[in-house]
Amino acid sequence: MTDTTPSSEAVAVAAWLGAPRMGAPCTGFIPLKAPMDFAVAFESATEQPPEEECEFTVTQFMERQASDSRAVGLCIDLTTPQPDGRQLYDTDEWKRDWDVEYVRLPCAPPVQFKDVEAASSEPVPEEAVVNRFIAVVSRFWANPANHRRHVAVHCVTGVNVAGYMIARFLMRNAPVGKTLNALAKCRPPGIYSPDLLEAAWRAGSA
Repeated sequence: MTDTTPSSEAVAVAAWLGAPRMGAPCTGFIPLKAPMDFAVAFESATEQPPEEECEFTVTQFMERQASDSRAVGLCIDLTTPQPDGRQLYDTDEWKRDWDVEYVRLPCAPPVQFKDVEAASSEPVPEEAVVNRFIAVVSRFWANPANHRRHVAVHCVTGVNVAGYMIARFLMRNAPVGKTLNALAKCRPPGIYSPDLLEAAWRAGSA
């Protein structure tokens, strides 16, 4: 009997492919899914995504922002390194090719989800990581030269964990409901992980 269970990498491919490349700006933040070097990220997958249709790179993201007359000065990467040490893409591209500061705050799970439901049950980032995120962004925008520059934030899909971290920053000055609604408009469908939604409401009422 042939095993038809999809591999963890194949599931990850499906989760990543299902997410739009990037969202619209949300109060200075731009949520996006992780740029990927398919040859590296999915080298062991039985089915690789079609690059010509689905490729997403740092250059594609930055060229789109430039075409929309938006400046980006900081990228915060929330992904966790792969178990075997592989990176999803060449993170040096941000600084080397585009003069964008790059900061990694690993809290999202690696790309190898164990099952399809894992994409909607991502763990809630620890408060220490949330506080670090807020500190990094606050420090960046405290520089007058960065007042009009956007902050790019990505996890794997750029929806749940990225949305949660952006929400936690914005909730310092806006009600949680208004913040979540704004995120949903900028990065549909917005945060849909029950655990992350509950954590956001809990933080907003603290």
